[in-house]
Amino acid sequence: MRILHLSDEAVREIGPNDAGKAVASAEGLVWIDFDHTEESGMAMLPDLFDVRAADVADCHVRTPVPKLHLYPDHHYSSINGLARSTDGRLYFVPLKTFQHRGLVLTILGPTSAALPPGAARRMIDVVHERIDAAGFRPSTSLELITAIRRAMMATFESMIGEAAGRIADFEKRCAITHPATSEQLLDELFGLRHDLQTTGRAQRRRTSPIPACWRPWAPRACSPSTSGACANYATDSASSCRPSTWNANTSRR
Repeated sequence: MRILHLSDEAVREIGPNDAGKAVASAEGLVWIDFDHTEESGMAMLPDLFDVRAADVADCHVRTPVPKLHLYPDHHYSSINGLARSTDGRLYFVPLKTFQHRGLVLTILGPTSAALPPGAARRMIDVVHERIDAAGFRPSTSLELITAIRRAMMATFESMIGEAAGRIADFEKRCAITHPATSEQLLDELFGLRHDLQTTGRAQRRRTSPIPACWRPWAPRACSPSTSGACANYATDSASSCRPSTWNANTSRR
């Protein structure tokens, strides 16, 4: 578990016992980051937020469905990144977030057992490294969440670029491979298709619209003027999770 207190003067790493005091001071931003298996971190949740039991239980569940729950005192969201394991396969990396104006709490997992811890935490580590290098000092929870989402998008873009290079190489090999020895190429094609489908689905879920009541921070539940936006968010999120159809056009893309 890592706890950072970011202010205009400095970035300080503090202990769990000081987290509540830093948040109560209303000075700067506090970021608490840990894995879902961190019992001491999970125990801090009720002291920092008016958490719902369903959201706490959701922190220990791996699901592809993105979520955004708006409460009077905080927001809870669940989204998935992607990481490649040593076996060459892509795996979802669930990230749960609790936040209000001066506090962001990120919980990673649960991830697949096949995914090394370093690979699973890479998108979060990128933001930690930017802060440690003094090149980035977020002052609001939204600014920090945006940086994490951008790290996710950078991963997706890198994977798409890698797949494009594999497609070009695959086309060249297809042109010179004898049909009798094409079975290996078919196996590679299936693997490439899996990567493209997985990346595409994760990217669509990541880019679902965020309701206006979440931009900028508003420490309240949805008002009548924003409830429509929240309904649109739920509809768009659900539609983005429908299985994509593999067809000739998808193959060409």
